[in-house]
Amino acid sequence: MRWNWIIVGAGSAGSVLAARLSERADSSVVLLEGGPDYSSVSALPPEIRSGLGPAFSHDWGYGSEAGRLGRSVPLPRARLVGGCSATNAALALKARPADFAHWVSSERARWSFEEVQREYRELEADADFDDDWHGRSGPVPIRRFALEEFLPEHRAFYDAAVRRGFAAVADHNDPHAAGVGALPLNVVDGVRQSAALTHLAPARQRSNLTIRPDTLVDRILFAGRRAVAVALAGSAETVEGDAVILAAGAYASPAILMRSGVGPADHLRSLGVGVVEDLPGVGGDLADHPLLGLRYDGPAPADGLPGAQIVLTAASSEAEEELDLQVFPWTPYADAVSPSGGVFTVFVALMRPLSRGRVSLRSPEPEDAPLIDLGYFTDSADMPRMMHGTRLAHTLAGTAPLSSFTSRKLSAAAQPSLTDDELERAILAEVATYHHPVGTCRMGIPGDPGAVVDATGAVLGLEGLFVVDASIMPSVPSVNTNLTTLMLAQRCGRWLAERDRG
Repeated sequence: MRWNWIIVGAGSAGSVLAARLSERADSSVVLLEGGPDYSSVSALPPEIRSGLGPAFSHDWGYGSEAGRLGRSVPLPRARLVGGCSATNAALALKARPADFAHWVSSERARWSFEEVQREYRELEADADFDDDWHGRSGPVPIRRFALEEFLPEHRAFYDAAVRRGFAAVADHNDPHAAGVGALPLNVVDGVRQSAALTHLAPARQRSNLTIRPDTLVDRILFAGRRAVAVALAGSAETVEGDAVILAAGAYASPAILMRSGVGPADHLRSLGVGVVEDLPGVGGDLADHPLLGLRYDGPAPADGLPGAQIVLTAASSEAEEELDLQVFPWTPYADAVSPSGGVFTVFVALMRPLSRGRVSLRSPEPEDAPLIDLGYFTDSADMPRMMHGTRLAHTLAGTAPLSSFTSRKLSAAAQPSLTDDELERAILAEVATYHHPVGTCRMGIPGDPGAVVDATGAVLGLEGLFVVDASIMPSVPSVNTNLTTLMLAQRCGRWLAERDRG
């Protein structure tokens, strides 16, 4: 069978695209996913069903190169239908107006905040607000815990932040919000509302949509400069189509492009890959939020409690733009390192990093994970801002009533007495990923040497090939990226459907 649309990757973006493009009964869509498919809520494994915290049971097993950190950082990426939207912490934050300052425009598409705002509104069903900034009837349900619902540690964090002069925030999805308040979450009755549930589930019964789980894609096949099929790994099978959309994420989408001969020519030739299109930007401009956990001996953990309820958004003293930091507590979890059996964590994240990394091929084999250089702290402006955020967390941790949960420190970075040099070493030793990689197939305008796709996701210089996922974001939003990835796929899906009609 020849399909109108081949979508590679059934994560956040791929699920939205499959639902959107299969709305036309005369348009056939096949959705290829390397992991399993749980086709109903009742079929979900318990950790995937639960929206109380992230799950790591379905994973591609990626890890970073040592880089400046001098060690590999685990980089969990979900391997199942729903992708990372099925395993994340369910934080549903919208990007801010300043986040779109570097998103390009063209005669076909614009990415200004004013224009994406209506996409966000169409996407969400906000249970708490009904105004110009919020939608009420979209597929993604969003709600916040009320102050009286906060767990003791989270209420203590809130009170400490207010005591330190931070504003109380009722709605972190107000584009001008800054301060401390409840997190918007896409959880209903304890169930994480992944894109597999919000978007793909209503489309499953369409006869023109086929979902193929446990199907690993090797590469794209071309006839001249047009993408015409994908080759599957470990098989002689090819899947033919009029167009191919990569939605495999910021690590896998550039890897598939490079295995297909699309990317930096010298790198491809060094691995014996024939060059179809020399696009130096493929794999470059990797941006991600560094995340540091300050760990304390906390109360014994209790089952069935949400991990995240509240966040503080703040600006570092070094910030060129406002709100480059997130600080938030995490409900105690079981860990043998804690004398009490429970570890209470205060997390610090740098939300406007200037450092950039790169994804490249380890080998042309699809079973081999790509080489991932996060590039953390390679820009000299990032470490001072991360240190500022960590010092801010120290201040909050030492402020009543939060101080009653943080008296016994379990990690070096949690020690407020560290010198700057000691704190920098502790950050390098303990920092991890916030799971928000973007930029490795970034959009741009013709003539931009680092651009991979145009503003609609079409791969430059080729026909019938698109990338639509977080990899095409030109810069990382200053918030968690899942809601923006859904918005991006919704917007690009609209243009692709119009192109199909044309």
